[in-house]
This record gives sequence, structure tokens and C-alpha cells, in this order.
Amino acid sequence: MLSNEKWFGASAGFYSVTIDQSARFNDDDNAYLNDTSPQSGNRRTFTISFWFKRSTLGTYQSLYSAGTTGNYFTLVEITPDDTLWFYDYQSSLQWVLKTNQVFRDTTNWYHLVFSVDTTQATDSNRVKIYLNGSQITSFSTATYPSQNYETFANSNITNNNISIGAFSNNLSATNYRFDGYLAEYNLIDGTALTPSSFGESKNGTWIPKSLSSLTYGTNGFRLTFADSSNLGDDTSGNGNDFATNGLASTDVVLDSPTNNFCTINANRESTLSSGSVTLSEGNLQSVDGGTTYGRHWSGTFGMTTGKWYWEVLAHTLGGSHGQIGLGNDVERANTSVANGAIAVYYGNDGKRNPRAVNSGTTSYGDSYTNGDIIGIAFDADNESVTFYKNNSSQGAVGSVLVQSTGAYFPSVGDAQNATTYKYIANFGQDSSFAGNKTAQGNTDDNGVGDFYYSPPSGYLALCSSNLPDTTIAPNQEEQGSDFNQVVFYDGNSSNSHQITGVGFKPDMVHIKVRNQSASHYNIDSRRGIGTGDSFKALAFNSSIGQYTSENDQLRSLDTDGFTLDDNTDNTWYVNRSSDTYNSWNWRCGSDTPTKTFKVKVVADSTDYGHGTGSNKYQFLKSDGTTGFGTNGIDLDLTEGGTYIFDWSDSSAQSHPIRFSLTNDGTHSSGTSAGSEYTTGVVKDDSSYLTTITLPTTASGGVANLFYYCQNHSGMGAEINTNPITQKGETNFDGTILSVTQVNNDIGMSIATYTAPSGTFYFGHGLSQAPEFFMVKSLGGTGNWIGYHKARTPSVPNTKGLYINGASLPQTNSNWIQEVSATRIGITTNQLTGTGDYLLYAWHSVDGYCKVGQYEGNNSSSDNAFVYTGFLPNIVWIKNVDSGHDWVIRDLKHSGYYTDGRGNSVNLGSSHSLNNPHTGGTSFMMDFLSNGFKIRGNNSDIGSSHTFMYIAWASDQTFKFSNAR
Repeated sequence: MLSNEKWFGASAGFYSVTIDQSARFNDDDNAYLNDTSPQSGNRRTFTISFWFKRSTLGTYQSLYSAGTTGNYFTLVEITPDDTLWFYDYQSSLQWVLKTNQVFRDTTNWYHLVFSVDTTQATDSNRVKIYLNGSQITSFSTATYPSQNYETFANSNITNNNISIGAFSNNLSATNYRFDGYLAEYNLIDGTALTPSSFGESKNGTWIPKSLSSLTYGTNGFRLTFADSSNLGDDTSGNGNDFATNGLASTDVVLDSPTNNFCTINANRESTLSSGSVTLSEGNLQSVDGGTTYGRHWSGTFGMTTGKWYWEVLAHTLGGSHGQIGLGNDVERANTSVANGAIAVYYGNDGKRNPRAVNSGTTSYGDSYTNGDIIGIAFDADNESVTFYKNNSSQGAVGSVLVQSTGAYFPSVGDAQNATTYKYIANFGQDSSFAGNKTAQGNTDDNGVGDFYYSPPSGYLALCSSNLPDTTIAPNQEEQGSDFNQVVFYDGNSSNSHQITGVGFKPDMVHIKVRNQSASHYNIDSRRGIGTGDSFKALAFNSSIGQYTSENDQLRSLDTDGFTLDDNTDNTWYVNRSSDTYNSWNWRCGSDTPTKTFKVKVVADSTDYGHGTGSNKYQFLKSDGTTGFGTNGIDLDLTEGGTYIFDWSDSSAQSHPIRFSLTNDGTHSSGTSAGSEYTTGVVKDDSSYLTTITLPTTASGGVANLFYYCQNHSGMGAEINTNPITQKGETNFDGTILSVTQVNNDIGMSIATYTAPSGTFYFGHGLSQAPEFFMVKSLGGTGNWIGYHKARTPSVPNTKGLYINGASLPQTNSNWIQEVSATRIGITTNQLTGTGDYLLYAWHSVDGYCKVGQYEGNNSSSDNAFVYTGFLPNIVWIKNVDSGHDWVIRDLKHSGYYTDGRGNSVNLGSSHSLNNPHTGGTSFMMDFLSNGFKIRGNNSDIGSSHTFMYIAWASDQTFKFSNAR
């Protein structure tokens, strides 16, 4: 997520143009822009475009207003329920659009376009609203203006005025003040434009574009806020300048849509015990409630690696227990060390408070007082922090930051009752500390930021341009939607019903009928897709074994989805004409996989069914030195794959590997007596490598393939060439063989194995230890058994986990013996005995997948915030303290991809139940640009318990994201 590498150039290269500053509107300062003498323009046709970043939620906030005295105005506002309203009022309401969309992301930037042309014949064409390039079409109320209706925009009627950041009809109404940041604010007089005039979509992220070709018309204006001495300067060439009210030159800051800066996270529940924290100045200033101790805030950026610097002004310290420092996720919500709270604070009494060890305060450095600036230099790689008082180092602290995974967050608070503490943070966007100091303009090593003191060498500002690139991101070839996607569809009971829109050929498909009580349906390309008995389905919510259907519920996995059959077998609800369906899709592996097998030769005259030669090939494990232990192994390979056989071990260099369509190569004593298979084979004997690329069934395929030694008989065995509808390669990392289908770029593995009795180990194929997996018997009844690192961090573990049920297994189950970078250890009798099993496994990948836990607080509105470092697309959640079902939430249910309905998700499904999709306010959660926020208090997602989760990303990583 965060790195010390210098990524500013890479970030700038992503954007066709950059926006370099914004204006901060603090509602407490009565801040707004006002034009009291607008020119006469086109009141029927115009466009408003601007970027904004919210600070305060739950209040009336005006983003644009034009009107005259009395109740005559045109208004764009966000209401206390955080929806957007665009309406016109002339003694009574004339027309209004009220979005279902809520705007509750305070960590990033939105772009809005209002396109108005009341001359249109069709009413819905007269007013259009676009968010981040997509039209909003879902409204709780939608009444449109009559044809040729004249708004108050571009009007020079007596006493008419235009305001930005306030309600112009009643400038004394403080609850209409906007609180947040505005950037690149434009009004086009006389033309109704689309978002493409102001921005463009780049791999799922909406970014600004050059506005040099725009024609602004008579009353049009462009506010870039580039001139801090003249914030209302119109740079369109029209000279339609605005007067400023409650805004100072120090309100021009570096935070912008193309370089988003860390702020205090208004969506993070702020209390460790009780009390409140009031935020202001663009969420850079905090004042505690002054009634109880334990009030803390944390930043919007999580730090997992790299070196980072920020500053905090100790403005007003009401006592001797001020705290400035950093902490982890759990620290934000719970003081319990047992729950993993890790933090370190530098107190104004000169002591430090290491919450991780809960050992009280210890002497550290100088005390500090009102007006002092505390610098924090955090080295996440070494889990060490150095505090500075007015640029004087107080020494490094590293012994208490012992977290091995997860992110740390900037944090400030106090530990004293009935006192007030006021802090102002600077993460590199404003070294004036909201006008309380004289800005110094120091930058980090990347030339980024505005700091009061120069950051230590190598330490960077907390902003998006300094974030590292991840392998899956908008500025890379592949994004999150290339590996996971949610698709709704209607059944039609017809043969060969094609479901498209997935965007890739899925390897795992999970289907749930939305309006019926029916099982979850799951298939994957490891076990195979096809006709008759080769069709295999499982139910996530059931312990029943693998179901083999003679009726092809799902006929094929296609390049853009999958094809269903007529659903004559109602065991599975997947294509009934009366039903609607949700499909969750994952891509794992490739149709053209590559893998290297290293071998050595051992003395073994056993006949494993392929000859009685005195030597055998033995395959090495992934460490490259340890042999599997059993020789003469039949291999599983995938058609279309390329496989390198490395026989460079000194024991194998006189035993070149070759291929044949007959057992043992049909040769005798080293002399070829039959045909060697050479199609797609490259022999590099000087490097002791033999490579084979297998044809696919579509191009003829290959059956009865064998590997053998060119010089000696009885050394090789058979190769099972799996069709691409049944992918996987043999894995040797366990005590038993497994067949794994893996994509290490996204941290996902699908594997099968045959379990013996007793304890055994099998390879999972991932490049690091899985953090979440589930195992299911294929041959008979048996529960889905799961492992989650947050719940069972050590193995052998004391608690297993049911995927298909609400309850947890009994304690002391000890069925997982090992979870390592190469293999998983299992005790069979804790499952269902010997036989064939299936594994799904994942680990966290920066920018794509996050496995973690959070603490609920039972609030019905301000529950847990979970940082993922990306905008999630799919989230699975499980209450691990009591018997509650798995919950599935996804971005598609919020309406983001279809109609812009809203951010909150109050409809979803459960792994462990077969009920129809359920909802309600207690299930509410927001999908945000850096994670998700629980808004409800249902015991499945937000009661006062511990919850574990796994989340997969949308196209947007936090480095390149829009507010949600």
C-alpha cells in the first residue's frame, strides 16, 4: 500500500492533466464565494461542473445556488441524509431531482456535472446529473422542469446572486454552508455538456482532462483557485469574478483530485471509550468533547511499508495527557491488548504510551505545550517511529510496534477527563496549519508537499502521488474487474442461455437465486465443466457432497461469462424463467499456464506400472532441493499450458527427458524403437531443459502422453492432460500430491487432493501462506471447513470454522496442523475421512485482496470502518464471537454499476443460508474509496463483536480512485 519508493512521476503520468490545488471551505468560518451582480445569460441551457471532497456529513450543504430575495432560487445541495438534491423553487417547488445515491466518502474526490437544457421535448432530457462520468438515473423523487422553463442560473434579475458553498437565498443560514474542498469549478453558459467535456474514464477511474477548448458563454466562469490572493478569480476570460467570504489565502491547499492527501477520517469511529471529537478545517483540525478520556482520531491513509512523515500542531492542550502518534486498526475501536490494539503515543508530558504492551507511560523526551509542532517520522518496514519537537528529534521508538501484518494510521487524542485538546494536522497539504502558522513550503524527497519543517531524508508526505503502484491497478494492464465481477441476470428456462458481462472467462462461479429460498450453487474449472457426469456442483450453504447432474445446469465457461441450460432439474435454481439471479465470478489461473518441474534421479527398481528400470525420476518440491518422496509419479498438466522439465540436477544430467504416446517411450536399452512425441517440444540439452507446450482439445489435443528417459527404460510415467475446462497441475509440496490451479498475482488457488487417513500435508501452490481457505469433501456429506488468519493466527489451531453454518466448531478441534508458504496440514478425522477434497484459498494482495478482522460497536449509524486500500467489489463477513451466518455484500447491490443508486448496501446474501436476498437498515454498509464502513448494527455485521472478512477490489485502488 504505502512505500518509500518515489512514485510521483508514475502518478503524474496516469493523469492527462493535473489539478494542483483546491480551496478549503470551513463551515465554521462562514466560508463561501458570492457574485452579487451576475450578467444575463441563458437560463434554460447551461452546465455546472466541479470536483469536491467532503469533510462533514449529516448537514445541509450548498454546492451551488442562484436566486433572489424571498423563496426564488435554483439550488444544488447535500441534505442531512447525505443525498444530493437539485431543484428549483419559486414560492413553491417547481421541479426536483433527489438521488438515492448517498455521498458519504470523506477520503477522496467526487466529480459532478449538472447538464440543463429545458428546451428538450422529453422531460428527462432537460436535467441530467453525472457522478464520476456516469449518469445518475435512480432518484427517490424525480420531477422535471416544464419545457423552456427558466431557472435562476445565469439570471441578472434584481437582487439575484450566485453563491458557491452557501445558499444564496438566505446567506445567514449556517447549516447550508459547504464543509470540505472544491476544485476546478466551472459554469458553461448556453451549452448542455456531457462529462466527456471535463473528464475521461481510465481503466475504471474518472480523471480530469484539459478544458482549453471550452467556450464559457456570457455568464460562464472557471475557478481554479490557483491564485491564493484572489480565490474568486475567474480564469475563463469572462472576468466573472467572485467575492470571498470567510476564506483566506491559507485556504488554498495542495489536496486535489489528482493528488489526494490524507486527512482525519470522519468515517472512522472516533472513541476508544466515550466522548466525541469535532473535526473542522477540512478534517485537519480536531477538538475533543472534553467530558471523558479516550477520544482519538486516525487518518485516512494506512501505512504498511515505507517511510512517512507528518506534523501535528499542539494548538491547545487542556492538561498533561495529550497524545500524538499512530496505531493500528484495532486500536481505533478497542483498547483491549488482547484484541490486537497496537499504538505508540508521544505525550505532552514528555512520556510515551505504548498501548501494545499496556504497561503505562515511560519517560521519552521533552514535554511540549501550546504552539509546539510535533513531527512524526514512521518507518513502517522496521516498525519504528521517531518523534520531533519543533524539528528536534526525541529519539526512535521501535520496541512496542510489533504488528506483523496490517496497516498503521496517524492518530491523535488524549487520556484525560473533562479537558479540551485541540490539534491541527498537516500531512503535507498545509504548513500554515489552517492559518495558525506562517507556511514554510518544505517538500519531501519527491518534491511533494508543504511542510513546516523539512522531512527527514527518505520520508514522504501522505498523499496519493507517493503511494506505490500495485500490480493490479488502473495504471496497469489489469484491474480488479479482470479477476472478480458481480453480474445479475434473469432466468429464461431456455437451452444455452448465455450470461455475459463478466468481462473474463471465470474459473469459479457462485450463483444464488435472489427471490427464492434455494441453495447457493458453486462450480469451478478445477473440477471441470461439461456435459453429463462431468458436471459437478457444490452448495456453500450445505454439507451435501458434490452433485453430479445429467442435466447440464451450467454448460460452459465462456470468454465473457458462462452458458446455462434449461434448468429441468430443479435441484439447483440457476435458470428458471420466473427468477432473478446473482452471480459472483472469480478468475484464477490461465488457459495457457506455465510451470517448471525440477527433477532428480534416484535408484529405484520398483515397477509403478511403467517399467522396471533401476532408476526413477523424482520430482522436487518448490524449495528446489527436497524430493517428493514417491517416484514414478503420473503428472497432471493442462492443455494449452507450457511446462519446463528441468533435469539439471547432477543426478539427472545423463537422463534427458523426452515424451511419447506410448508407455516408456517404446524404446529398448536407450535405442528408440518407436516414435518420440515432438509436437510443441523444445529440447535444450546443453541447459538440461525440455519444454513442452500442450495443444488444446479444440486443436486435436493429446491423449496417452508419457514422459521417459531417452537413455534408459522404466524411469518415467504418464501425463494426464486435463482439458482447459478442468485446469490444474500436479503439486509436490506436501506429503501427498495435490493438483493446483493458481494465480499468484491475485493470491488465489483452487486445488484438489485425495486424503489418506491420519495427518497429512498437501501443497496449495501459492507463493505465500494462505490467509483464508475453505475445504470440502467431494465424495460425501461433510461441512465446509474454513481457516482465517485473524481467528486462528497460530497452528495447530484451537478453533476451526464452518463455512456452511452459523456456529463455530468446538474448541480444541486442532484439525489444521500447518499453514505455511507451501503447504497445509490436515488431521482427517476432524473432517469426514478419506477421499477427494476441494480447496479454495486466498491471501492478501496489495490493491486487490484483503483478509482481516474488525471490531463492531453496535452503533446503528457510526459503526466500524475497515481499511482495505481499495474500493471493494465483493466482501464476505463472519461474526466469530457467536453463532451468526456468513454475509456477502457487493458493490453491484449498491447500484454503482447500473444506475448510480447509492453507496449503502442493504441487500445481500449469506453463504450459510438458502434464504432470498435480505436487507434492512441494520444491514447497511458503505463501500468507500479506501475500504468499507458498517452503518448498521445487525449481529451479522456490526454488533459489539469481532468480525473477520475477506474483500476483493473493484477497478479502483486507493492510489487512483474516486470518492464513492
